[in-house]
Amino acid sequence: MRTTLAKVSRTIVRTRRKTMTNSTNIVPQPTCIMKNKRKSKLPNFLLLITAICINSFWSWLGDGGDAGSSLLPLAYGTHMTVTAGDAIAHTFTIEMRGQNHYHDGGGGGGGDSSRSGSLENMDMENMDMHAFDNDAGMSGIPEESEERDHIAHHFEMKHHEELLEDIREDASTNLLPTKDLPKFGVQLQNVTVPVGREAVLQCVVDNLQTYKIAWLRVDTQTILTIQNHVITKNHRMSITHAEKRAWILRIRDVKEADKGWYMCQINTDPMKSQVGYLDVVVPPDILDYPTSTDMVIREGANVTLKCAAVGSPTPTITWRREGGEPIPLPNNTEVIAYNGSYLTITKVQRLNMGAYLCIASNGIPPTVSKRIMLVVHFPPMISIQNQLIGAATGQNIALECQSEAYPKSINYWTKNDTIIVPGGHFASETFESGYKITMRLTIKDVDTSDFGSYRCLAKNSLGDTDGTIKLYRK
Repeated sequence: MRTTLAKVSRTIVRTRRKTMTNSTNIVPQPTCIMKNKRKSKLPNFLLLITAICINSFWSWLGDGGDAGSSLLPLAYGTHMTVTAGDAIAHTFTIEMRGQNHYHDGGGGGGGDSSRSGSLENMDMENMDMHAFDNDAGMSGIPEESEERDHIAHHFEMKHHEELLEDIREDASTNLLPTKDLPKFGVQLQNVTVPVGREAVLQCVVDNLQTYKIAWLRVDTQTILTIQNHVITKNHRMSITHAEKRAWILRIRDVKEADKGWYMCQINTDPMKSQVGYLDVVVPPDILDYPTSTDMVIREGANVTLKCAAVGSPTPTITWRREGGEPIPLPNNTEVIAYNGSYLTITKVQRLNMGAYLCIASNGIPPTVSKRIMLVVHFPPMISIQNQLIGAATGQNIALECQSEAYPKSINYWTKNDTIIVPGGHFASETFESGYKITMRLTIKDVDTSDFGSYRCLAKNSLGDTDGTIKLYRK
């Protein structure tokens, strides 16, 4: 037993650092493996590992180990994850391997013969020889404890600072240089598309390597696609990969709800991304409500016409009169066109009656308009150009009155308070132009009984009026 301890004490302890990705290349041997995450107290932790490993080795060797047989290679593989500061954790491997092949000359030899065996693969720089006193302590327990202390002290004092330095080196070497990371080829462009068309957003990435590309909806934080796979359930979306560097997101039958910010993201660490805005333009549409319909108002009152339209961009509302007549404004001025959703006319006159056009436009065709009829009610009014007309017997003569009324009036002629019935040598005609009516009474082959006073009358629901014309003999 003492011979075995002496040879173990001369075994070379080597430390070789590897990344976790290469740890699978270690040849399977009796090992002691422990994983742990830590931020401090590294020496105490390593001391515990060393003690456990030696204890495992001792159990493996067995109480009845033969000093004359060939000792199998001893390997300690320790895997741990160390967090340096608050940076990203880096995994590395420390493998301690010592090979000690020797033969005793005659089995159970004493002091000198126990040191006559050969040692292979000796690393002189890392060798820490510990004297073993053959005369001191014949029981195995104190010697085993002292041997463990020597190995732990050697590992702790010699490699503590080196390991911390290697962690820092590993953290930097595992990060790809900036020039080797994926990068965006061109800036993600904003896109403007009319509603119902197809929107195309293109993300160009160079040197993607094994990283992944994803499209996201920024405002809803929805993942739309990852690589060539569509994640969202929106059947109108598709993803294509063109020219090995362009990732194209297509949205068919674009709706106004699709408007917003879209992100193209690369899953590097830290993440790289670009955002672009999809603007969905919508041609104007005039709403039936609260847009005014045809309006009827009494002359002299105030009126406000309303027009509401939607679209993207927001439409501009322009008012015009259908016949090109001027529009009166509250400040006693008149304009041919007026911009605004509300058109107010104070003290409405019969001249303001007619069709008004509400025109909505936002630069996206087609422009739309709505016709609103403004009806002004007023009682009849009669005007006569010539109230005294002379005629000779046998002559044909025409009497005229101009009336204005709305609603339309009933118009007729009387003589001596008797209604004249058209026929014979009397002919009655009316000519309408909007709310204006011209009344004409033609007398054919005038005789003596036709001379006298004639009255033209106009009546509607708001009132009635009349005018008089006197026919005399010349």
